Amino acid sequence: MILRQRVAIIQQEAVLFSGTIRSNLDPFNVYKDNDLWRALHQVHLAEIISKKTGLDTLVKDTGSNFSTGQCQLMCLARALLRNTMILVMDEATAAIDEETNNLVEQVVESEFQGKTVFTIVHRLEAIVNYDIILVLDGSQIAEAGPPDILLSNPDGVFRSMVQMKK
Repeated sequence: MILRQRVAIIQQEAVLFSGTIRSNLDPFNVYKDNDLWRALHQVHLAEIISKKTGLDTLVKDTGSNFSTGQCQLMCLARALLRNTMILVMDEATAAIDEETNNLVEQVVESEFQGKTVFTIVHRLEAIVNYDIILVLDGSQIAEAGPPDILLSNPDGVFRSMVQMKK
């Protein structure tokens, strides 16, 4: 399988297309409806979508008829559906409310276990449960390691960043 088919990138502004929920999750009609519903359940959107017109619910251009958080969750559903092995989240939770942010974190933690997740954040609390954190300074890795080790380093860059946020 081609690498790019196993990578999903979710940016701060979610990419949704005008069409339906079905066409946004599965643009090439590869999956069965029960697969689409399973992905929607995994990201906690199934109830909301079922109250509308189900998988045939219209999605306006850029997903403007859904909240920013719901758009991000749909992108996560798309990634789950494709069995993404590498998930890149580039400030994906920067523009959503705290409740939805927590939901996104929960989905990533529970549904992407055993997968590689790269998360670019300013909300440092979003990554403190990650296995390994890379702290960049410009284009260089300033430090790397498990969060508890990085936080215990009194001269560490990550520790100073966390303390500045408090």
